[in-house]
Amino acid sequence: MPPVASGAEPGENRARLLELSATLFASQGYAQVSLRQLAAELGVSTGAIYSNFRNKADLLAEVLGARVLEDMERSQRSRPGQWLPDVVRESFLRMPERAEMRSLLLEAGAAARTDTELRERVRPTLKALIDQWIEDYRAWQTFAHVDPEIDMGAVVTVLWASELGIGVLEAQDAVRAEPEWLAEVIGGYLESLAGGGDQAPTFDPLPAPTAARATDPTDSTKLGLADESATRERLIDAAIELFAERGYATSTVRDLARSTGVTTGSIYGNFDSKATLLVAAIEARLDRDLEDLPAASGEPVSPGGLIMFHVNRFDLRARLRALLIEGAAAARSEPDVHERLRAVSLRHEERWVAECTSRLATPTASSAQEVGRFVTLVWCTELGLGLLEAFDLPVPDSRTIGTLLLQLFQRSGSELFAASAAPTASGEQARP
Repeated sequence: MPPVASGAEPGENRARLLELSATLFASQGYAQVSLRQLAAELGVSTGAIYSNFRNKADLLAEVLGARVLEDMERSQRSRPGQWLPDVVRESFLRMPERAEMRSLLLEAGAAARTDTELRERVRPTLKALIDQWIEDYRAWQTFAHVDPEIDMGAVVTVLWASELGIGVLEAQDAVRAEPEWLAEVIGGYLESLAGGGDQAPTFDPLPAPTAARATDPTDSTKLGLADESATRERLIDAAIELFAERGYATSTVRDLARSTGVTTGSIYGNFDSKATLLVAAIEARLDRDLEDLPAASGEPVSPGGLIMFHVNRFDLRARLRALLIEGAAAARSEPDVHERLRAVSLRHEERWVAECTSRLATPTASSAQEVGRFVTLVWCTELGLGLLEAFDLPVPDSRTIGTLLLQLFQRSGSELFAASAAPTASGEQARP
């Protein structure tokens, strides 16, 4: 963007500042862009920026508010006279147009986790957006004779979360979601609710969640710090807690050393950098989550049942979601985090797809691809709900999320989530 002429009007300067800030925050990362950089690129003084905004957080909040309002207005222009499922289909097909807004939401969410002022500024904007959508959905619910027991607030939250989660994966180039498929499946789900048909089924009772694995960083001391693997495990556990609670950008290796009683030299002896430690913490937490899945040789569990087992443990993964938001934001500005986290994210999804596909009675290459789409949808939804949590916005409980997702799967017509989709009789993992 060319520098602003010295004779530019204040309103023009403000508009250019908002436009430039949106571009740089979305492309370089909010934490990496300074007001001094913005002033230099605009050809104005930092004082001129401070005359309009109290600080950088104030600027980000207004940038995001402007983008949200712009998207709302564009969506409303397509709404009059249209059937809601068609509007939703169109919205998912337009996802590529909203890439910058998803980036800004990720940056704001990561920053809002530790910046109370920013969170309080952004939260009302997003709540107003969600509330307007809920109002629209409820109006359609009455008009289309949709079961009044269906909680449209939960429907709106979960469906928007699926797009927000795509933004989290976009930050690390690990996106596998297809807008056309999402538009058809989600639009079809809403279409199936209309007309006062039979109430959608709920998922079968699942094992009750167990307590999350303890991450007390002092546990490894029982093994002695001479044991290198114990020290590494101890540092990973402490990093999970530190980065999830205090934020990755605002935490230092020295903070980690103080919290564990380990020297910074010992930390660097185990990890090349803070970025390496962040990715190791995320990978370890993801691996632990997969370890808790029902064994393939145990009680028969269909792919749908396995995914719902995962969803049922949603409330136990709040710290993991916080860690993933921190990692995605860091990936936007740190190449090392970007490449390592991308590999971890893709491998995690591949393991989930393989695990679910192995539970099919007759797995094939095409069924593995279809399972992959549903796994990606569930994963994006959880990541998006994590982003809403960062803004302190309400999210449905695990059972509501699970019921809604399984209804969506079953109403999509996919046979993969029918009750008959069970593991092979031998209990062995079949190959696709």
